[in-house]
Amino acid sequence: MNELTNEELDQILENAMEVMLILSEECLIDEVLFPKEQDLLLLESNPEYTSKVEELIFKLLFGDEFEFVKTFLQQALKVQPTNPVFLLYQALAYYVTGGKQIAFNLARTIDGFALNSRQEKNEIITAFLPNEDFPIDFPAIIDFSSLSQDQELLLKVQKLCFEIQLYSSLQNHTQAITRFHQLLPLVNNPPELVIELADTYQYAKQYHEAKKLLREALKRKPKSPKALYLLAFTHRSLGEYEQAIGFFWKYLKQEPDDYVVLVPLIICYEELHLTEKAVDLLEQALVFCPQLEDSDWRLIPTMDKLIRIVQEKRRALANF
Repeated sequence: MNELTNEELDQILENAMEVMLILSEECLIDEVLFPKEQDLLLLESNPEYTSKVEELIFKLLFGDEFEFVKTFLQQALKVQPTNPVFLLYQALAYYVTGGKQIAFNLARTIDGFALNSRQEKNEIITAFLPNEDFPIDFPAIIDFSSLSQDQELLLKVQKLCFEIQLYSSLQNHTQAITRFHQLLPLVNNPPELVIELADTYQYAKQYHEAKKLLREALKRKPKSPKALYLLAFTHRSLGEYEQAIGFFWKYLKQEPDDYVVLVPLIICYEELHLTEKAVDLLEQALVFCPQLEDSDWRLIPTMDKLIRIVQEKRRALANF
C-alpha cells in the first residue's frame, strides 16, 4: 500500500512544530519533574497517570529536552505501543533533532481517530491532523460499532478513513481515491460513501468517473441532495448543460432555500443561448437574494453580463 510521501509528512510535522513554538511562547512552564522509568509500570494500570505523563512530555518538549523525551518514550511505547500521543511526541522529538526518517516512520503508525478524540486536550494534534477542510462525517456513514467484534477489520477501516482525510486535506486526490476503493468493500459500499468518492473524483477533474458513481448512488438514494448537487455540477463541467439544468432543478426541489445554486443554473441557461430564460430566472433570484447583484459572482463575465441586462430593463421600465 502506498504511504504518505516524505514531503507530505515533512509539511505535517513542520506545522506541528510551529504550533509547539507558538504555544511555548504563550505558556509559562514551571519546573518539570522528569518522570522515572520505574513509573512506567503505572502506565499499564492507571489511565490518569498516562494523562499526566503526556502532559509532562509536552512540557519537556517545550523545554528542549528532546533527548530525554526520545529515551523515555522509547520505554513508554513498550508499555503502550499504540498510544497516539506518545507516538506523536516521539515523532516530533526526532523531527526537530534531525531524525526525519524515524519521525516519518513513527508518524505513519499514528491512529488518526484516536488523535481526533483527544484534540481538545492537545492543541498540537490539530496541526498534525489537518482535516477541518474535509467534510466527510465517517461516523455518520459507517457503523463502527458493528465492526467492533473484528478488531483487525475495525483498525483497518479506521486507518483508511484517517488516510482519506489526510490525503484529501493535502489535496492528494489520487491517493484519497485509492483509499476509498479499498474502504468501500470493507463497509458494504454505503451510497453516502460512494457519493464522497464521486466528490473526490470531481476534485481530481475526473468527471466521467464522478458521473458514473453519482448515477449509481442515485439509484439507491434517489433524493440525495448532495448526489443531485454534485451530478448537476459534473454535467456542467462536462459541458452537458441540459442535463445539468435537470439535476439543478431536482436538487432545488429537495433544497428550495438554496438560492445560491440558482447562479450556476442561470449560467447553464446562458451557455445554451437561452438568455431570456436566464434573465427571467436571475430576476427571480434577485427577489430572494438581492445581494447577488453586488457580490463576487459578478467577477464571472456571464453573470456580470446578465446582471447588466437586468439593470437595463429596470432603467427602461423606470423611464417608461
